Amino acid sequence: MSEGPARAALTIQAFFAHQEAIRRVLRRRLGSAEAAADAMQELYLKLCFSTPGPEIEDPRAFVLRAANNLAIDQGRGQSRRARLHDAAASEIETIEQRTPERAALARAELAYLADAVATLPPRARRVFWLKRFEGRSHAEIAAALGIGLTTVFKDLKLTMSTLLAARRRFRGEEEGGEGERAAEEGGDK
Repeated sequence: MSEGPARAALTIQAFFAHQEAIRRVLRRRLGSAEAAADAMQELYLKLCFSTPGPEIEDPRAFVLRAANNLAIDQGRGQSRRARLHDAAASEIETIEQRTPERAALARAELAYLADAVATLPPRARRVFWLKRFEGRSHAEIAAALGIGLTTVFKDLKLTMSTLLAARRRFRGEEEGGEGERAAEEGGDK
């Protein structure tokens, strides 16, 4: 017998001699007896058809390491499949939400809110822009515009209550709901 078939015979003998230890490793790593049984079959085939390599000093350690590596590979594959499934499900949900009617309604609401912002005093519009679109802090806005922190706060409060009221009108909701009270109470949340 040449070296390659001799090596394969040693690993197959070690596989059969240590089946229970291999099965325990796979069951622990993969989480179920069914997954372990599938992995046992795959491991056997890999051992039968593996290419000859260096001499194996400890066939038992070799097949246990091969089983552990197979479990790791399968775990990675499951994680990758789960991530792909989650991403696909999220994309499908997003696509299902994008109907022409919803897009038209969103554009109409945005235009309505833009009209509401246009009714604000110029300084309040500028404070709102700096806060919401440039991400500046209250102190940065106050310094940039040469106004006090209280003025920044009051302008943001005015803008938020104006936008909340406009949104409620657009959606046909009652005035003075929970969101407006939060804006009136200190609303930069």
